[in-house]
Amino acid sequence: MARIYLYMKYLFVLFLLFSNIFVSGQDRFSPELIKSRGTYTHKSTKLNFPELIDVYQRKSIYSFDKQNENIEVAYENQRSPNTVVVKIHLSPAGDGTEGRLRQEYLMSLNSTQILSSKEFTVQQYPIKRYGTKYICNGFRAILHYPKQEQTNHLSVYECGSWFLKIDISSTSLDSTQIVAIENSFLTKYDPGFLTALKPLNLKSDLLIAPGLKKFGVNTKHVINSALKKLKWVNENVSENERVSGFPDLYLAMHIQALNELILSGSGDTNPDNELGKLINNLSKVSGAGFLAEFIMKHYKMVMIVPENIKLDYEGFAKWQDENKFFVDFHGGNSMIENKNQFAIDLPKGCYLIVYRQNK
Repeated sequence: MARIYLYMKYLFVLFLLFSNIFVSGQDRFSPELIKSRGTYTHKSTKLNFPELIDVYQRKSIYSFDKQNENIEVAYENQRSPNTVVVKIHLSPAGDGTEGRLRQEYLMSLNSTQILSSKEFTVQQYPIKRYGTKYICNGFRAILHYPKQEQTNHLSVYECGSWFLKIDISSTSLDSTQIVAIENSFLTKYDPGFLTALKPLNLKSDLLIAPGLKKFGVNTKHVINSALKKLKWVNENVSENERVSGFPDLYLAMHIQALNELILSGSGDTNPDNELGKLINNLSKVSGAGFLAEFIMKHYKMVMIVPENIKLDYEGFAKWQDENKFFVDFHGGNSMIENKNQFAIDLPKGCYLIVYRQNK
């Protein structure tokens, strides 16, 4: 069962987590090159990075924090007539906060796009790594730069107290070949091994933003929604997957939670406050059959979609236009009414589910 906290200090914690402005005091202002001869050992995980892996020569090791926990090691295939570069990035992930894998993936993808500053197309989809003991969720982006004839694969895995990112770029190989290269490196740098170093504690904490109290009776509906998430997770996701991270990517979990918010608040909401308006208008979206599409767009499509769900984004857009519904996918936590248009957002920041690190 989740432990529920309602303290003022958590308002600041929630703000930091959701605003993406938290910067560790141990982070470097700029990456530092680590000079190493022979095999380099990452002290925190004991993972070894030799000078040569098969045909891949180690080119550089960069550290992003003063403890040398957050590192990136680059390898290059010098025997290939075209460039193939493999970058392996290890970084501490902290507690298993809800949404951290999505946040890490989107930040990494955004950084890749900024660094490239070229025209590209992108495909993205969820990935899962099954180890001998643990299961790790991840997300992958395939970026293709047609003018440069270059393909870039970015995969981000959530591994208990660690993130593992593998970034592979090539001017000659197709996606199937690049995935094969990634799999060969994953046998040496296994996400499940990282989870095993410090699995997350599955006794979840449910942190409630103190500001939620101002919504009165509607507050209990948000808590019911959060508890529904935990119930779905406990019934549908195995423990050896959950110790790698809170399974926030499952679309089915979010559908269950919002349906609970709608059902719990039906006929018992105060429509005069923002949360009451949110519940009432989510009910309209759900009644029109577009709750899944709403959730997908809100979470930037970074979700695991069940095979039995067919998404209709064109129909959703048409329904929004016909019903004067404007869905604010990039805004805050508010419900805005203006000239018969409604901006609705999920109760982001109202609560946060956390799996703590095992000490």
